[in-house]
Amino acid sequence: MSNSQGRERAITAQELILNSLEIQRFRCFRELRIGRLGRVNLMVGKNNVGKSTLLEAPRLFAQPASLEDRLDLLASRNEVSEAEVKAWTLRPIFSLPVACLF
Repeated sequence: MSNSQGRERAITAQELILNSLEIQRFRCFRELRIGRLGRVNLMVGKNNVGKSTLLEAPRLFAQPASLEDRLDLLASRNEVSEAEVKAWTLRPIFSLPVACLF
């Protein structure tokens, strides 16, 4: 995070706390609103209902991701292979199927 002089400064714990969360049109969520979050929140659900996506959305919002970051995210979800990530890293291409990102 930058201060008024453009220098990097440490992020305080208070700045990391989310009071609420709203996700629109991201992966499996058309619209999700959680009005009140606590300091600790428990997410429970069956497989493939969006628990990981719920964590990925704020991560991508808070940190503008490079192509490598996005490829790592896709690889961690087994949506692209490690070989594809390595190939894209060695020989960057600027097209990635849109379906992979959402």
